[in-house]
Order: sequence, then structure tokens, then C-alpha cells
Amino acid sequence: MNTEAFSYKDGAPKWYRCAACDAHGGKLWRPAGVKFFTLLCVQCSMGEQRARCRVHIPETDPEYSAAIGNRVPAISDESVTVWYGSDDCPVPARLWWFNLPTVLDDVKDEPTPQRRRAKAARRKAD
Repeated sequence: MNTEAFSYKDGAPKWYRCAACDAHGGKLWRPAGVKFFTLLCVQCSMGEQRARCRVHIPETDPEYSAAIGNRVPAISDESVTVWYGSDDCPVPARLWWFNLPTVLDDVKDEPTPQRRRAKAARRKAD
């Protein structure tokens, strides 16, 4: 993953994309407890984990876990040197992630062959 520093106030950086469908601009998840990983959007994470989760993730609900299976919110510091766990995430980073859209259909660019394959695989899995 080719990353570069960004500012929380600017929203999702260009490199913050779903590795499976190339969606950009919304919440992404990463596997918990691994050093090298890929980022996935909610649809691709749910397809990979075969999990169901609430799509609306309110920041005010401390009892709710934003994890999808073994995937956790992909929240880094602005220099992209630290990826936070859900327990040690500072408030500005948490607010940045919660303010990104969860469902990415409205923010995806035109379909690419990679997105078409990912969509077909999700349909086949259902």
C-alpha cells in the first residue's frame, strides 16, 4: 500500500481505497493484529467475512463495535505511521473515520473491470 501523509480535515486521502473494488472516499476496514494488510470497504469486508453488521455506526454508541468479523476500522494517524486499535484511537482520528460515509455506492467512480469482477463475485457468494 503506497501511503502518504494527509490531514483529517481533508477527508479520505487518495490512497485510502478499497483493495478489492477500488472504491474511494468512505470508511475502510483492515484485519486486526497483522502488520501488512489490505483495506476493504464495508461491502467487500462483509463479503470476505460473510458477516452482517449495522451499516450506520453512531459514534455516540460506546457499546457498539465497528468490527466486521476480524476486520477493524482502518484508522491511522495523519503521518500514516501508526494504525490504531479501537481502544487506543484518539478522538480526532475516530471522528475523521466516523464522518466518512459507510456505504460507498454514492462515492464510487465509474465502474472498472476490477469493480465489475468484485461485484460479480459478491453476487455469486450470495
